[in-house]
Amino acid sequence: MRTNNYRNIFLLLPLINGLSCRQPYFPSVAKSNLNYLVVDGTILNGADTTTITLSRTQNLTDSSYVLTGETGAQVSVIGENAETYPLIETGNGNYIAPQLNLNYNETYQLKIIRSNGNVYLSDSIPVKQTPPIDSVSWKDDSALMHFFVTTHDPSNNTRYYRWNYTETWQYQSTYFSKLIYQNGTLRERTPAENVYNCWSSANSTAILTGTSDALSQDIIYEQPILDDSLFTFLYPVNHQLILPGLSQKFTIEYSILVNQYAITEAAYAFWQNLKLNTEGLGGLFSPEPSSQIPGNIHCVTNPKQPVIGYITASTLQQKRIFINHYDLFLGTATLPEIGCVEGLIIPDSINYYFSYPTLYTPIDSAFNMAGFFIGIIAAQPYCVDCEANGGINIKPPYWPN
Repeated sequence: MRTNNYRNIFLLLPLINGLSCRQPYFPSVAKSNLNYLVVDGTILNGADTTTITLSRTQNLTDSSYVLTGETGAQVSVIGENAETYPLIETGNGNYIAPQLNLNYNETYQLKIIRSNGNVYLSDSIPVKQTPPIDSVSWKDDSALMHFFVTTHDPSNNTRYYRWNYTETWQYQSTYFSKLIYQNGTLRERTPAENVYNCWSSANSTAILTGTSDALSQDIIYEQPILDDSLFTFLYPVNHQLILPGLSQKFTIEYSILVNQYAITEAAYAFWQNLKLNTEGLGGLFSPEPSSQIPGNIHCVTNPKQPVIGYITASTLQQKRIFINHYDLFLGTATLPEIGCVEGLIIPDSINYYFSYPTLYTPIDSAFNMAGFFIGIIAAQPYCVDCEANGGINIKPPYWPN
């Protein structure tokens, strides 16, 4: 990684905020408070934890989307022989069952009772066995990273698949901070307070499905799951670059964990239709929206009330890969210029400047040639505190170094 072999010291000046000439555009759309229930998740058989997330629809005119979790509900999985597996509410609309032992020869239903008394019930759901992932592979073309998944079912019984993934990456701040300002006092950071190395994660948002139905064998070979740019123009979080460079994701170590689920033909049709209506529109030659394919969850107390979601049941198969910076580049790649400069805070101004943590973060003590203390070297938080760039300073337990 690039290191700084010298420091430019200068007195910090007040910040000046620029003015924007952009004006918001508000399209004319209908407002309605439908508040429909949204059900998301997969019933997992075996040792993996089942998580069902309940939320509610929001208006298109809402200024920002915030997940509105449905709390206070009773959620359970019910077998055709009346056995019941309750899910535990963990907050923010999430309901979990740590381990389910389901019968592959039996079908199950998801039952939801909202706090308002409305009852929801899914169609009968078969439990599918998901074949292992053969490989998660990647290719780069100097500008983009392409990720693929390969799998197969020797019994030719799966045919329909769905995937999602979680990306995790390690990155570093521009400067290493030895000091922390806390409760009006400067002191040295403990190892747990180190903000030079951070890890950030992101979950997939695209609908990823595949089928081998047209093939004689149940093989999925190098199914595309993600295309990502090696370079970026925004770094760190919503900060405009002075000069673009390598994406934060690939500066040190990158990992992707792929989850694979076997699904039914009906579930595949639902997800394909949803993908067409949400991701395949907007271009000049895009197809027209297709007719709605309803989910497999229904409101028993009010059959006319729509419910958004499709629940399946299966085992989970996972595979994780790591990509090191040196797998991509020989030597050191060009990192982006994000406008980081160190400044000197004189002793009389230390408490004033560091009382506003969004302004500057302390780096180290500064001394003159005679060895006298002259102040604290500092810089903007996004240059010093890696947590200011969206990550956390806790290394994941599965991380290799």
